[in-house]
Amino acid sequence: MTFDQRAVVWFVVASAGLLAGLASAQPALVAVGAGFLVPLLFGLAARPPRLPEATVRVSADRVIEGARVELELTLAASHACPWLDVELRLPERLDPDGAPTRRVLALHAGETRTLEYSINCPRWGAFRIASIRLSASDQLHLRRAQLVVEPAPEGARARIVNSRGGGYYDDVYVKTPKGWRFKSRNVVSDAELQARLTTQDFIEIRELAGDDHGHYENLYGKSEEDIGLRGSVKDPRFRTSGLRLTPVPNGVHGLAYLRGNGGHYEDLYVKTPQGWRIQERKYVPPAAH
Repeated sequence: MTFDQRAVVWFVVASAGLLAGLASAQPALVAVGAGFLVPLLFGLAARPPRLPEATVRVSADRVIEGARVELELTLAASHACPWLDVELRLPERLDPDGAPTRRVLALHAGETRTLEYSINCPRWGAFRIASIRLSASDQLHLRRAQLVVEPAPEGARARIVNSRGGGYYDDVYVKTPKGWRFKSRNVVSDAELQARLTTQDFIEIRELAGDDHGHYENLYGKSEEDIGLRGSVKDPRFRTSGLRLTPVPNGVHGLAYLRGNGGHYEDLYVKTPQGWRIQERKYVPPAAH
C-alpha cells in the first residue's frame, strides 16, 4: 500500500494554511488549512484499500490463426473497493476487437464480478497475456494498492508496488495440490529502482557471488542501514538471505558474512557487455570487525 501524491499535497496545503493562519492571526487561513486537514485525517483513518482476489480463465490455450479466445477475469472482493482500475495488457499482435482493455469499477464487500474479453488472434504464433494490472484506491484517492500479475514458466509472477517511489515486491507463485504457494519473493527498493536494477540483476549477482550454496550467514536489522548478524543488532528482524546488495555509483556493493567463519567479504560488482562481474573482492577477517 502506498500514499498517493494527492495525500502529500493536501498535507502541505493544510500545514501551510494552519501555520500561516496562526502566525498572522487570520482565521480565514486557518479555515483553509482545516478544510484540507479534516478530510485528510478522515481518509488516513479509514480502512486502507484492499485488492480483490483475481482468477483468470481462457476458453482455449491453442487456436488456429484468425480464431478468438474468450478470456474471463473474475474479481472477488472480501472488502469494499470504491475505486478499482483494471487493465489487461496484451501483446501487440493480439486484438481485443475494439473492446476497452482498461476499466474502472467499484466493488462492494463480498461482491464477485466477472469481466469478459474477446481476443482476436489474427496472426500465427505463440502468445502470452502480457500482464493484468489491478490498482485500488480509497474514496479520496489518498492511498493506493497495486498489483501486476503476469504468466511465468513456474506458474505466475506478481509485482506489488509497496512505496511512493515505485519500489516493489517481485513474487513468483506455483500451483500445488493444496493451492497456490510462494516460490520466491525479491524486494526491489526505491534506490535500486532508480539505479535501474531489476530482479534478474540480483539473481545474476547472487549466482556470481555463490549465494545459493549456503556459504553466507543471514543478516538481520531494523533497516538496510542497520544490518548485521543475529545477536549483533538490536532488532532481530530478518533482512536478507546471505548477501546484502546496495547500489553504488559504479555498480553494486555486496556484503557477505562467511558461515562459521566470522569474517566477511566486501565486493564490488559491475555490469559488462558479458554480464555481471566481480571487480573487487575484499576479505575482512573477524579480528577487524
